[in-house]
Amino acid sequence: MTPEELYQKGLEAYHKEGDKVACSYFRQAAEQGYAPAQHELATCYYNGNGVERDMFLSFMWEMKAAEQGCTDAEYGVGCCYADGDGVEMDDHEAAKWFRKAAEKGHVEAQYELAEYIEYGYCDGAPQETFDWYKRAADQGHLDSAFRVGWMYKYGIGTACDYEKAMKYFRIVARSKADAFDYPIEDSMREIGWLYYYGQGVEKDERMALVWFKRSVEEIQHYPKRYEWYEKVKSLVNNATIWECLKKYIGKNGEIIEKKK
Repeated sequence: MTPEELYQKGLEAYHKEGDKVACSYFRQAAEQGYAPAQHELATCYYNGNGVERDMFLSFMWEMKAAEQGCTDAEYGVGCCYADGDGVEMDDHEAAKWFRKAAEKGHVEAQYELAEYIEYGYCDGAPQETFDWYKRAADQGHLDSAFRVGWMYKYGIGTACDYEKAMKYFRIVARSKADAFDYPIEDSMREIGWLYYYGQGVEKDERMALVWFKRSVEEIQHYPKRYEWYEKVKSLVNNATIWECLKKYIGKNGEIIEKKK
């Protein structure tokens, strides 16, 4: 069989014959230099699927695939250097490989590269940080969308634009993703502040409270969910603002309509 056929057999074996058989097919194709199979074999070693977990061999096969231009492998090599998996940690090398994958449109690599620039792990200006976050955000990456909203709100790497900040915060807030993994709660809170101060939208204290409440209710991963009233109070963390917001809270804790 050709390397391509062996690779396809490996993908099919995942569901029919198990990890060990799949890994065997990937190895045969990988040893013939087929980059996608090398990447899959690296993944097998990384996760211990069908083989004993071995970070050094995972990195070795990932690098072989990356050197042939496999985008997923380029991102994988970046992660290995970033985390010190199978190779000595090296931020410069991590950024180099993230950039290779990012320039080919790999969304996770775009996010990682943006973070590397933002936090000073590699050279780059705030404008470049913003550009990479936005590229990832516009492909549906929620962490990046939150960062884009934040940068629009504070004018970091781009002109301050509250309407655009609201747009990106809403993208995250309206997603169906798990709030434990994504900044959904944070985005809802930011929307609340934009409403409270009338930034990018008409000032509306009641809507601010609605979004603060949604932010609290989104916290599904807490061991115990506190009464939202008390949580929102601590969330606002400003006595004067909280006194303003309280006039929209009924005796049972419900949000009431704004009085004319």
